[in-house]
Amino acid sequence: MRMRLVSKTLLLVWLVFSAPVLGIPTEVGADPSQAAEKTIRAVKTEIPPEIDGSIESVWARADSVTEFIQTEPREGEPATERTVAYLLYDDQNLYVAFKCYDSEPKKLVVVVGPRGDASGDYIRFFIDTFGDKVTAYEFRVNAAGVQDDFCVFSDGEHSDKGWDGVWYSAAKVTDFGYVVEIKIPFKSLRYKKGLSRWGIGFERWICRKEERAHWLPQKSGQFRISRLAQLVGIRPGEMGLHLELYPVVLARYDKPSTSSDAG
Repeated sequence: MRMRLVSKTLLLVWLVFSAPVLGIPTEVGADPSQAAEKTIRAVKTEIPPEIDGSIESVWARADSVTEFIQTEPREGEPATERTVAYLLYDDQNLYVAFKCYDSEPKKLVVVVGPRGDASGDYIRFFIDTFGDKVTAYEFRVNAAGVQDDFCVFSDGEHSDKGWDGVWYSAAKVTDFGYVVEIKIPFKSLRYKKGLSRWGIGFERWICRKEERAHWLPQKSGQFRISRLAQLVGIRPGEMGLHLELYPVVLARYDKPSTSSDAG
């Protein structure tokens, strides 16, 4: 009996010290970055969704994700409210939709403001179009439909708010929460040609609960592009140049005459 106990003890010690080599998961000191990779599939559509804040039938073809995890205030716990994110694309655009359920929809914080001030309840969407785990685009839309966007770099350490992309969105408050739809023209983005896997992230902020939840967990206060999930099968059309024209009127006063010009 004593020899059996000694043998079992030696076997247990061998397994503990050999676990990293054999790829056996251990509870102590486990690295969350080694968690199973999450992916969402890029489904191509021939019928583009209408960007009006309603989830129409075309979204039934999309791949979707749920099971968001909190980073704040209870890091690692499931989100308290259900969120579903959908993704489609065609040759010209990437389409994303969020269905944000709320057990108390009348308590949503819906803030109307200028572009660049998407506060209150909102969603965020990230794409790493070069697959370098260092840079990404960020798009934010709140429950009132206010937009904001950034270029994020240095693995999430810094962002450039001066980037103003051309993209479209709509939001609608419903009896179950709110819906956001987004259309991002590929010609508004820079991306690595021929790359069919992009980094991707979905986030929701519930204002009254001060709750932040991601589809793929992030560390509280330490958002990292290198921790994004994977968008697989994306094949956008050719990159182009997206320009918007704005009329400008110039007035000049040189005493005693006044002149004007336009452009």
